[in-house]
Amino acid sequence: MAFHDLECTFVGRGGSLVDLGRLDVVIRISAAGVAAPSFGERTRAELLERLPEDGAWSHAERTPALEEIEELVACLRDVQFPGIPPELDGHVDTSDVWEAISLDVRLDGARAHMRLGMQASGFDGPDAERWLEVFRAMFRIVGYAGYFWAR
Repeated sequence: MAFHDLECTFVGRGGSLVDLGRLDVVIRISAAGVAAPSFGERTRAELLERLPEDGAWSHAERTPALEEIEELVACLRDVQFPGIPPELDGHVDTSDVWEAISLDVRLDGARAHMRLGMQASGFDGPDAERWLEVFRAMFRIVGYAGYFWAR
């Protein structure tokens, strides 16, 4: 799957009603010049995560394989993002845990941003399953398993 450039930034904030808005995770994935021999040199995936045990920050960085980037691009194209805004609504449940996620994507020069607020059980809507695949592809690339709703 040919593409020229990709940049995705995912930000997750969460907490209870007492500490709503706590920054929990930042994921950044970028790939430029995928068709060029320099693919690996210009491709990065970073995870900055607040550890639940003690609140300390953990940082990991790696160079994803071309196949991982192609899977993410295929998922983004499947939901037509950038392009069409997602049709998603956050679940309301009985938990006292709130999540706010945002995603900024630039793919081949087109750019879009989305935000979604939800409780612990995640989100729903006509695009929900396909958007779960977008987030799961991103999370696999960086090795992130922190969201219950994405498992």
